[in-house]
Amino acid sequence: QFGKPSLILQRQWRAYTNADRIRKYQKAIPQSVLRRLRELATSEMDTALADLVIGAYFFAMRSCEYSTVKDKNTRTRRLCLRNIRFFQGRRELQHSEDLSLADAVSITFEFQKNDVTWDTVTHTASGDDSLCPVRSWAAVVQRVWQIPGASSDTPVNSFWHQSTSIEFTSDFVMRSLRAVVAAIGSDVLGFSPEDIGTHSLRSGCAMAMHLAGIPVYMMMLIGRWSSEAFMLYIQKQVRQFASGVTASMIQKRPFFTIPELSTVFTGANNSKTQN
Repeated sequence: QFGKPSLILQRQWRAYTNADRIRKYQKAIPQSVLRRLRELATSEMDTALADLVIGAYFFAMRSCEYSTVKDKNTRTRRLCLRNIRFFQGRRELQHSEDLSLADAVSITFEFQKNDVTWDTVTHTASGDDSLCPVRSWAAVVQRVWQIPGASSDTPVNSFWHQSTSIEFTSDFVMRSLRAVVAAIGSDVLGFSPEDIGTHSLRSGCAMAMHLAGIPVYMMMLIGRWSSEAFMLYIQKQVRQFASGVTASMIQKRPFFTIPELSTVFTGANNSKTQN
């Protein structure tokens, strides 16, 4: 039929699809990995990396937003110091002020993969000494400003090492996270170091928000997902995913199904006929 794919081509396409290998998604990183990352930090570089990764986690960041990636043609702009702002109540704190007073952090993403520009997301302090977006980003900003020649345009993944300014790469971040996963063990996490990748941090944020009961629209705003594509980051393999679902299902009362309108009319007509 004109305008429709050939039936033979449809069957061939379906056969190719069925023959494809099972799609393997990168595993979501749980908060226990991030806590261990901070606990295992024994140097200033380790601590700087932990601050950066934990800060990125709460904003469901893409690797190219907070680290240096190999693909130089990526449209997403890496965050710089100018993109990070802190607030104490309604007052904005300058980077030169005591950022330990901040109770909120706002990050502005100038240009993203989905072509959305100047998108600002705000998080308040979590109250946790290890996992807090405000504390983590305050530490990142203060550390980067200490680099000689630093300006508002300096990338957030910059680090002063052996009298040289270096940048944390996505590969370095991944190797560090995989080392932590290996230290914890697959018997505890349910996956191995090779199962995580550059999307695992973003996936971990999505899973954490879902398990915490965060509304879908809020998840989309925080993670800057413009569609329900973020559902790919929520993994059904996680045991807690469906926790309490069965108990909730059997608590509901039996329901009554309203008959279709055509059925109602048919019954009425039959009744008149019999009369």
